[in-house]
Amino acid sequence: MKILKCLFFFNDINLLVRGVTSPINLTKHVLLTTPDCMRIPIFCSLIPTELLIRLGHEPVFVEASDIISCQQREYACVFHENICTYAKSLFDFLTEKESEFDLIIIPTSCDALKKLYNALAAKIDNAKLYSLYVPQNKGKLASNILEKSFNKLADRLIAGDNYSKSLKPAASPRNHVNFSLNPRIGIVGANTPMQTINTCLEKFNFEPIYLNHCLIKSYSDNNQLDILKDNDLHDYTASFLEKNTCPRTNDDKYKIEIINRIKEDNICGLIVNVPKFCDFHPFEFRHYKNELGDSFPILLIEHELNTTSEGQLMTRIEAFLEKIAKTTFTKSRATANNKYYVGIDSGSHSTKLVCLNSSSKIVAKLITETGTSVKDSSDKLINELSGKFGIQKKDISKIVATGYGRSKIQHAKQSTTEITCHALGANHTLGKAATIIDIGGQDSKAICIDEKGSVKRFVMNDKCAAGTGRFLEAMASKLNVDLAEFARLATKTKKSASISSMCSVFAESEVISLIAEGKSKPEIARGIHKATADRTSSLVRRISGEPPYYITGGVAKNTGLVKELEKSLGEKIYVLNDPQFSGALGAAIIATKD
Repeated sequence: MKILKCLFFFNDINLLVRGVTSPINLTKHVLLTTPDCMRIPIFCSLIPTELLIRLGHEPVFVEASDIISCQQREYACVFHENICTYAKSLFDFLTEKESEFDLIIIPTSCDALKKLYNALAAKIDNAKLYSLYVPQNKGKLASNILEKSFNKLADRLIAGDNYSKSLKPAASPRNHVNFSLNPRIGIVGANTPMQTINTCLEKFNFEPIYLNHCLIKSYSDNNQLDILKDNDLHDYTASFLEKNTCPRTNDDKYKIEIINRIKEDNICGLIVNVPKFCDFHPFEFRHYKNELGDSFPILLIEHELNTTSEGQLMTRIEAFLEKIAKTTFTKSRATANNKYYVGIDSGSHSTKLVCLNSSSKIVAKLITETGTSVKDSSDKLINELSGKFGIQKKDISKIVATGYGRSKIQHAKQSTTEITCHALGANHTLGKAATIIDIGGQDSKAICIDEKGSVKRFVMNDKCAAGTGRFLEAMASKLNVDLAEFARLATKTKKSASISSMCSVFAESEVISLIAEGKSKPEIARGIHKATADRTSSLVRRISGEPPYYITGGVAKNTGLVKELEKSLGEKIYVLNDPQFSGALGAAIIATKD
């Protein structure tokens, strides 16, 4: 009995350089196989997909979304904590889904995958594991070595009476790859979740062009399938090695082709996806940055693959795209019927509202705790605007939302990232170029703006609570004081206790130890503020921030932290009036513009 299997492939490997518009917009290649074929997971472009197909086996392409849906395991006994998160996530996936596969091929792509092989060997049936040696170089010698590796793999794939010993021909493909006329953003890097990125690109009408994506590269190439029709493993190996664009390979030819593609086809920005603790992809980012210059927009996204941080990720991507879009705001839409324009900043700790009249003058500022419902907190402020200031909802021309809860504010006609809004809000007050430091409840940001309030460069600390308002709250709680007293304590001593960890969990343990050692509360408080300031100033240096420095966000009211920041940066830090309202003010300003 025969069954029909649908397999995916590129019919032209040059699409990897020309770019494809979607990782799922691929031609289907139909191949009749026997029920005895082996199911083999494909998670690396160095696994020879075409060879598996020609030997009658079924490659199963492993999406990043499949990997992150698996249960996270304890790695202490099998991996170092700082090993590549892609290898750790594959360990979760392959141990959980072991029963669904007949053979697991682990290429020697990098040290992380080599360690993955060893970790899996201690957990699953070793008969299912196969280590595939792949040389790092290209050329005739490397091709000969790889051919020997493929020969050994072929022996393993045809072992047993049920497997064919001849290479099977494949049906001819049909190409359905279409290209859009929308502005294009290039995508390079590792096999990482693309849903959030694609959602953001669609919102701004950008088209994703997959220039070099690890999973897409592993789809079978029709030209190489044709080479294998005549059992020509020698020519197939040479072709396979030449098309290899893995960053661990000692060959930069494909990088040159990608840069040429970006320049020739007017791709207006580049997103580089990197697994956390990867040893290779970050160097690709640096290479493209150096070759394309500082003026070309490039965003590095470090993925953990086992945690959910969609809100922070969306903020970074949208701010990056807002900068590329170069939105030109026009003059205020002055009206004769006294219309109003509202900005709402929904943060993790508090929700802020700013209302402007038709002359762009501030007529109302409101704040409340966000609590457990973004909708309830924003509704409360809209009602207060009516009750306290007599401004009815029907009088509001437009509401723009920002902050992490921006997508949940139903009143808003538009949403914009807090990066853009803090830049505009600060510039409305300053009217000049500056470096803005925003320390919120959930993250910290450093933003360089020009004299018009446009974002030139920005960086976020969005991986954990370290150095944020939540972190300071946790530390104050450990000292049994409120935030106001915590800030005052930090200014009452010239001594500071050493805080080596910025992780909330480990820092709490350090505080307990310091208390046991007899350190005073002011010493501990100042040590915490100093460590937070040093971490924040490192963000400023990463974007080459220049004076004047202004601080926004609720944490700006912490005088102890501001003083430590001044010492860390060696410059005066100016606190904006009502600094927690800068984001909402920027959103309201956007509401006044066409």
